[in-house]
Amino acid sequence: MRFSLLLTSLLCTCALAAQTEENDALAAFATAWHRAAATADSATFFDAIAADGYYLGTDKGEHWTKAEFLGFAAPYFARGKAWDFTAAERHIFYTEGQTIAWWDEVLDTWMGPCRGTAIVELSEEGHWRIKHYTLSMLVPNDKVQDVIKAID
Repeated sequence: MRFSLLLTSLLCTCALAAQTEENDALAAFATAWHRAAATADSATFFDAIAADGYYLGTDKGEHWTKAEFLGFAAPYFARGKAWDFTAAERHIFYTEGQTIAWWDEVLDTWMGPCRGTAIVELSEEGHWRIKHYTLSMLVPNDKVQDVIKAID
């Protein structure tokens, strides 16, 4: 009985350690991706997006393929700094096989707090690639009517 409890405890600890390592690696990937924008490292930023990836910005018209997003963002990166988003909070989730993951994050941005959500896939080479990223401004519930008036 003691051996079974010990073995179960050990297996759970190993599984949690592996999950923590995966979360750390994916969190580092997401943080490096945001840092690449802040430092105008377009190669790192756009290499992180899958060839068939999409980026959805805060504006209704910002629904871009990777190539379209690169075209939009190129002037910002050329200036030496695109945008600087820093995660204040991030939650990471995986499929059972851990080849697809997703995260949601609260970001500190020049627009105020935003939420980013991403779906990523592990490539055959073992690198995470962003398949879909959505950026949304966070609006406190008590300010929604003011925002509606401002955008009408």
